[in-house]
Amino acid sequence: MDTSFDDVWAECEDLFAQARQTLATLKEPQPAHVVQASVNALFRTTHTLKGMAGMLGFLSFSRAAHRLEDIFDLMRKGRLRSTDSLVETLEAGVLALESGLADLRRARPEPED
Repeated sequence: MDTSFDDVWAECEDLFAQARQTLATLKEPQPAHVVQASVNALFRTTHTLKGMAGMLGFLSFSRAAHRLEDIFDLMRKGRLRSTDSLVETLEAGVLALESGLADLRRARPEPED
């Protein structure tokens, strides 16, 4: 494994931990301002992951992160409401990205989709 990416991997791991924790807050009823702050944080997290992946040339990973970012953008603009099933879907998306990152870290080829 290339140690020059150690800081990148660590940053991504921190971002995923934050995303999981923030998504967990959306599973419980929250005041509107807490939901908004959580969605904003998730948008920024996926935006950062997308950008980092793009800069490193992981284009499929970047596209997948962009899809999640788009959903969080719809939520933060009030065009998509947070529901239990949406939060579960978003959790699955974050876990899929995290799994994809683990594969990239092990130098496995990036999947097409």
